Amino acid sequence: MTLPHFRHQLGLTQAEIAVRAHISIEFYSRIERGKAIPSLLTLVGLAETLGASPGALLDYRTIPQAPPTSSSKQQASAPRLITRLRSSRPSVRRLVYAVVKELERLEAAQRRATRRRRGDTEPST
Repeated sequence: MTLPHFRHQLGLTQAEIAVRAHISIEFYSRIERGKAIPSLLTLVGLAETLGASPGALLDYRTIPQAPPTSSSKQQASAPRLITRLRSSRPSVRRLVYAVVKELERLEAAQRRATRRRRGDTEPST
């Protein structure tokens, strides 16, 4: 489900969500249109405001693709990420864990759908 879907279920305007989540109306509007990506703290605030989990708000199809990076750049950034996570608050670690689990669930669903379209019956390795 998307942010507008959650918002409409609650019968709230963009302005009401923005005020409750302590962000500007303009910023919330940009997030809803996919023109801005909220920080983890903002994502948690929006999730609490909308009565949803942060993972439920992450619609991976609307997140802009990151520019391609070389494998060496990705490998070089992994230790920095691990160091940052180790020094972060438990609530941030729980959120990151929830995001990773949601991404794994979505990727597994995509693989199953691809196999069904191809007519495969066995999972590929």
